[in-house]
Amino acid sequence: MLSPMPAPLVRLLAIVVALAAGTALFAETRQYGLIGFDTYPLIVSSRVEAPSDLMGLLVEQLMDGRYPSPFYRPVTSASFALDEALWGLDAFGYQLTGALLFTGLLLLAAALGWRVGGSGARWLAIAIPAALALDPAHYEIVPVPARRADLLCCLFVTAAAVAALGGRRWAAGAASLLAILSKESGYVAPILVLSAGWWFATELSGRARLRHTARLAAPSVVFAVGALGGRFWLLGGVGGHPGGFGPAAVAALGPDLLLEVARGSALFHAAQTPLAWWVLFASLACATIASAGADPDEVGDAGLRRALGFGLTWWVAFAALYVISGWVGAWYFLLPGVGVAIVVSSGVGKLVSTFRAPQTAPLQRAAAFAAALGLCAVVLWQASFAPFFHAYGEWQRATGVAQAFLTELDRRIEAAGEGTVIDAPPLPMWAFPREGVPGVAGAAILSDYSVQAWAELVHPDRQIRVLGARGGILPRQPARAGADELVIRLPRRRAGY
Repeated sequence: MLSPMPAPLVRLLAIVVALAAGTALFAETRQYGLIGFDTYPLIVSSRVEAPSDLMGLLVEQLMDGRYPSPFYRPVTSASFALDEALWGLDAFGYQLTGALLFTGLLLLAAALGWRVGGSGARWLAIAIPAALALDPAHYEIVPVPARRADLLCCLFVTAAAVAALGGRRWAAGAASLLAILSKESGYVAPILVLSAGWWFATELSGRARLRHTARLAAPSVVFAVGALGGRFWLLGGVGGHPGGFGPAAVAALGPDLLLEVARGSALFHAAQTPLAWWVLFASLACATIASAGADPDEVGDAGLRRALGFGLTWWVAFAALYVISGWVGAWYFLLPGVGVAIVVSSGVGKLVSTFRAPQTAPLQRAAAFAAALGLCAVVLWQASFAPFFHAYGEWQRATGVAQAFLTELDRRIEAAGEGTVIDAPPLPMWAFPREGVPGVAGAAILSDYSVQAWAELVHPDRQIRVLGARGGILPRQPARAGADELVIRLPRRRAGY
């Protein structure tokens, strides 16, 4: 077992890690704009201009039907309503909210580490948020207000796990409900509450353990069933992207999506070269040898084993959800990344405990040393791609081209009269990574429905209709303008930068 650190020092260092990572990230993201396809549609559809709009946040689908696939995420919509009331269209405020939410997530990850580590491994309260902060996956999410749903969902799922580990079942249920109402991935929260009750109720056995686990998870399950029923009532079905949630999606996309989730998760993010893959597989093989036949009570790492099992359950639950849903994006990896951060931190700690235990056989000791060294090398390699150490230019370019596009389009709108059709500049939809350089995979800028929402926000006194662009979702006809409207025609080809 690793030597325990004083509890006050652990708490202090955990807070320092969270605040330092959040501050460092905001130092970069504060200069970014309102980028992402859904950002402007979320702002315009979430505005609260009358008391009835507050009820609308609860009973309307996401973006009020501006996106063809139906979703129900009232917590996400409410966060945009608050930002719009405080900041209007000032991107600084939206980026500040993202950074604060990310910092809150890291603080909850520290609390999670404190719970799963127990008295013998409090240092997990430092290691888990540090591993999560060094995972490049969050840079696909935090700079983009449109992807806040993933951040909110991850925050509340982690809060549910922390509450469950503390035995606060109603708090865990409330957090699970907030996660579900932030994004559909939150339906995994009750499973994680069940997992927390099972893995860490070690003083119970048999039926008593089952009763404890069921009682702990009951509020989360009830709230999840209620939220699902409300979703069916409001959306007329499960909603979501077409083609998901069925055997066909699993058969067609399951294996590819499972590999994608594995590659995108924290431990595997760096494994993009043959050498990294070989080091990773060799480390896992050595870890298996080191663990074979070891008595966790003698080694003193029983708590770390429970944490490792809980982290694996976390990752598997989200991987299974993505495979069943038949849909995954580069910005989906933050949620399973929390589980991988638990696995990496507790796994390395367990290997170190095995290496240090006097009763460990020489072969197992050597295997534990090799596995810990290899895993640390992979994690450090991954950390080199974190935005704190690696310069990503995609969001800066996305901000620049979006501002240039909207400024020029605004000039053309001001110069045009009603009943006319004007041509917009080339529409910037994606900022692509530079060839041969690691970059952001999903750097979305604007789509046609983004431009429509922006026009309604900036020119509320004019009737403006935006025609669809290739790769967008708006209708491309008719191109004739009515007497009181202005029609914006987007270019036939989408532009990437």
